[in-house]
Amino acid sequence: MIDALQLKLRRMRAALEHQRAVDLSTATVEWNELGDFRFDPSGGMTDAELSNAAHSIIYSTAYCKDALKDWCRAIGVPFHGESLINSNKSVSIVHDLWNLDKHHVLDKPPRSGFTPRIGPIYVAMTITSDPQTGMAMVLVTPNADGMPSIEFEGSPKLNLRAAVLDEQGNNLGQLVQICTEAADAWEQAFKDAALPV
Repeated sequence: MIDALQLKLRRMRAALEHQRAVDLSTATVEWNELGDFRFDPSGGMTDAELSNAAHSIIYSTAYCKDALKDWCRAIGVPFHGESLINSNKSVSIVHDLWNLDKHHVLDKPPRSGFTPRIGPIYVAMTITSDPQTGMAMVLVTPNADGMPSIEFEGSPKLNLRAAVLDEQGNNLGQLVQICTEAADAWEQAFKDAALPV
């Protein structure tokens, strides 16, 4: 059981890390006849594929509640997952997003105090400056075949971006950040319940 639970925690972290560092080779650049270019960092992912990526991190994070409950039952220690959901904003938002995706409507009041939803999902590129030069730059030039060539100075990464919104459309934060905070809280709950992580 320990191995299976540790694998679930590693899967949760892998889902979060994958969304933060998508392979940059999937990004596409298109030139038009005027010499303008369009940079699509999503690599042509469809809306369904972007939604699947977002829900993958929600599910892998929210599932920790059931896994922790099973662990606590197996070793005979109290389960504190419900109090974690009620006391941690990020954990409760993820829990509500998970339940809303499973059931489409909540038959109980939302644990976070509002009904969260995911706003538009997209991929954005960030560049961390090169430690030696202190520069961050993207250079797009046509190669010998007239196709775009991309060069970077710094460390580029592609990041899944989606705002979590309340019923009135107020931004509650970025999905990956909220899921990361919830993952940290669940991981601590497993440590507190004596699971070696």
